[in-house]
Amino acid sequence: MVSKRQKLFLILFLILLVSGLVDLYWKHSKNEPMSRPIYELDGTKSTLVDGAWSVAGQLRTSPIQNNEKSFASSTLGISLHYPADWLLFEQVNSESGPYEQTTIYIVPEEPMLQTILASRSNLPSESPLSVVIEFNRNVEAYSLMEWLLSGHTNYDPEQDPTLTAKETEFNGIPAMKYNSDFGLRETDYIAFLYKDWTVLISSSSDLKEADVRLIIDSIRLSAGTSL
Repeated sequence: MVSKRQKLFLILFLILLVSGLVDLYWKHSKNEPMSRPIYELDGTKSTLVDGAWSVAGQLRTSPIQNNEKSFASSTLGISLHYPADWLLFEQVNSESGPYEQTTIYIVPEEPMLQTILASRSNLPSESPLSVVIEFNRNVEAYSLMEWLLSGHTNYDPEQDPTLTAKETEFNGIPAMKYNSDFGLRETDYIAFLYKDWTVLISSSSDLKEADVRLIIDSIRLSAGTSL
């Protein structure tokens, strides 16, 4: 049977233990940098912080230099610049196999905020004009032309005889480029194989050419690391 003295000793021990753990937590917290808050974008500029979420993915932002922002991913092995009044989102589908995909979505800021506001109010809206870079895991080990014709892209010369992919180079890598008005908008495409990815860059033909050229011409590919 536990005596009163033993009970008192046990209570004092628990109090000291808890106070010690609390003190340790606060000392640790003071040494840790405060984590940046993560917001869901609501269509206002006040929530435009790095890590904010939207239907387009997670916002990746950077300081502005020479009226440009920058983005780099060591995982994908890509870096680029884009206009200061644009936004960049990254959306990752880490499911293994052919559905493993990372999409970089680069879009003018104002139209994107208007689209977010409209969607939160359940109002109809079109997705804004954008530059999109899709990385898809090439699990089937397709050649570039095999992949273009595999049904994973909108390249289908049988349905559109005017659709012709032309050979080119992108960052010193053999690539194919083509233009298609499949869907709502005319779009330019660049496709190439990179490491164990298939990569498709698409840009709306209605965007300002100078903005698109800034993004496309600034893209640099490096060895990176695989997921």
